Amino acid sequence: MIVASAQTKPSQGVIHENLENHIELIKLAAQNNAQLILFPELSLTSYVREEAKSLSISIYDEVINQLRQYAMDYNISIVAGAPVYSENGLHIGSFIITPEGGVDIYTKQYLHEGEDLFYKPSFSHNPVLYIGDYKSQFAICADLENPDHILAAKTNKAKLYLAGIFYTPQSMDGLHKKMAQYSKKHQINILISNFVGESYGFPAGGRSAFWNDRGEKVAELDSERSGILLMDIEEGIQSKELYL
Repeated sequence: MIVASAQTKPSQGVIHENLENHIELIKLAAQNNAQLILFPELSLTSYVREEAKSLSISIYDEVINQLRQYAMDYNISIVAGAPVYSENGLHIGSFIITPEGGVDIYTKQYLHEGEDLFYKPSFSHNPVLYIGDYKSQFAICADLENPDHILAAKTNKAKLYLAGIFYTPQSMDGLHKKMAQYSKKHQINILISNFVGESYGFPAGGRSAFWNDRGEKVAELDSERSGILLMDIEEGIQSKELYL
């Protein structure tokens, strides 16, 4: 079973440009037999706060329709991020799009300081996704800082924890150490996807990576280039890094 982490350099608030980059990476992942591709936090818009309301996307948006078509055409599940409304307000969300044409939404449960001025946390949208025999659950950025989040995924018997993030370079060593601890403690595979370049006026740290369920970091991308990290989990947890 092959899963892919996409590392992107987004255009701030320019959804059509970011969508084209998503499509390029989706095709690359599918050509390498990936069954899932994970994108960073708010990947379709870049990381935004003030403009979030005007850039919000629904499951009926044309952007999601296009991704849905690629998911079906290339037989791949896609996890892409954008601001999204629910009955409780505006959230940081991940759209989970399956090869069968289904679309679901995960909403960020724990917010960074300042995000609460523009977004609301939500525990109401927390779907699971099966990739082969692997039950997967989702996280977005600050969710990783709360150990209760991954504990809930493990309690729900998830075997793969998928996190789209926006972390700066100085935060990546600490995050990698935390993911190693989480994966070993909970015996769960972890895949993270981060930006490169700049977003919201801050540099992004890249280094998208995968940890196996023994706490071992198997592979990571570099801190500067866009590309994908491919992981064949079942065949000895092999990796491949492909850059654009």
